[in-house]
Amino acid sequence: MGIETEMFNNIKRYCSGKVKFTSEQEKEFLSNNNLHTFTGVNLSKNSGKISEWYVGQVLREKGIQYTPQPIIKYGKIISSKKQRFLQPDFYIPSKNIFIEVKSRTYNCGGTSSEKIDHVARKYSTKLSLTNQYKKSKVLVVFCAGELFEESTLQLINYKHPDTPTYVKNFVEFTKKHNILDWIDINEIDNYI
Repeated sequence: MGIETEMFNNIKRYCSGKVKFTSEQEKEFLSNNNLHTFTGVNLSKNSGKISEWYVGQVLREKGIQYTPQPIIKYGKIISSKKQRFLQPDFYIPSKNIFIEVKSRTYNCGGTSSEKIDHVARKYSTKLSLTNQYKKSKVLVVFCAGELFEESTLQLINYKHPDTPTYVKNFVEFTKKHNILDWIDINEIDNYI
């Protein structure tokens, strides 16, 4: 197996949740200089950037035409008249779908779980202010460490009988607005 194939397979295993790293293992994996060389992306020990890169690779392999990190203008800040915008991870014009990639890491600061619930609110309120994207849907794709979180598993498996009623109602509510679904990266073929 060549170094490039091995590197891609390691990234795939990490992003698709086939391996669960400890904090130290993840730090070592994300610090590998070969990742930056192989992906061409400054990963900065960031699971989000490598997960976004991986989702882009999956889309390319499937022949899906997409726009990475499009700037979607939706209005102006009243006090300063500055343009406001969203910048999703991907947009697939042929399906009118935005993709938001979420991955959790031990090695980056942030409040990932709070940001996940906010995705639905952010897109349903902001896209409604645009002309072009009012009817667009958002596919929230979970990768890497996020696939091991209980709250994420509840979103992905919201139809399971043991899922709390709040989560079931939340997912159903978001799907009535701009969310297409909340999925594990391994299910992306069902949507693209």
